[in-house]
Amino acid sequence: MEGVAGKKRTPLPAKSRGLALFLGGKFGRKYKMGQRLPGSFAEKDIPEIAAKLVAVYAAHAAPKERFGDLIERIGLEKIMAALE
Repeated sequence: MEGVAGKKRTPLPAKSRGLALFLGGKFGRKYKMGQRLPGSFAEKDIPEIAAKLVAVYAAHAAPKERFGDLIERIGLEKIMAALE
């Protein structure tokens, strides 16, 4: 593979296959990087994971609460427990 100015580059080896999921990020005047869920996820599993996350949000969120604020309030562990 060629990179900038024709120099050779070697891609980093993959540790695992799948998608990384980040939850709770914000952009704007106050930005925050989302928290990465441990592991990686198959693309085919994303709709089911999204449905479970929406169910957790519906059950625990205060009116107009952002998902990131919910994670800070109840903890990422509770979110992860709902995905199992």
